[in-house]
Amino acid sequence: MIRWGLLALLLLALTGLWVVIAIGYRDLPAQVPTHFNFAGTPDRWGSKSELLVLAGVGSGMALAISTLSWWIGRLAVSRPGWINMPDNSWRTFPAELRAWVMAPMCLSLQCLGLVLAGVFSFIYVGSVAVARGSAATLASWPMICLVVVCLGIVLVGLLNSTRRIRLAKQTGLG
Repeated sequence: MIRWGLLALLLLALTGLWVVIAIGYRDLPAQVPTHFNFAGTPDRWGSKSELLVLAGVGSGMALAISTLSWWIGRLAVSRPGWINMPDNSWRTFPAELRAWVMAPMCLSLQCLGLVLAGVFSFIYVGSVAVARGSAATLASWPMICLVVVCLGIVLVGLLNSTRRIRLAKQTGLG
């Protein structure tokens, strides 16, 4: 199940990232930070083209994870045995109920794709700021917050899907 609004928001965010790249790429210094330690200090420098790889990988991951939500929704109906959950009794539910059970997990995957786009955008913008000398380090607290948000999104999706399994069994639907 794809939530088209979230997909549109993801595509808008990725388009914004690539517009920022297109506008400012020529003005970047030849060497840019390509890796940061936990404190946010650059510990590896490379050519500015490596930032394109970073943005490409980030965009690809965000789109792949968001697309995975559609695939998981389809698998829940057609091949539930391919999806593993803590309580796999949901696999015997009718197809419509299986889709309902997996809907929170699908939504979580779409949200995760959107947050990952934010993570990679933050890293790109921070790398550019350090390369241009307007910042000495990449702030580490936003990265920590984004990682916690990613874990929270997955956990909420898993817990809500598990709650739906339990609810379906309690009401006799499953």
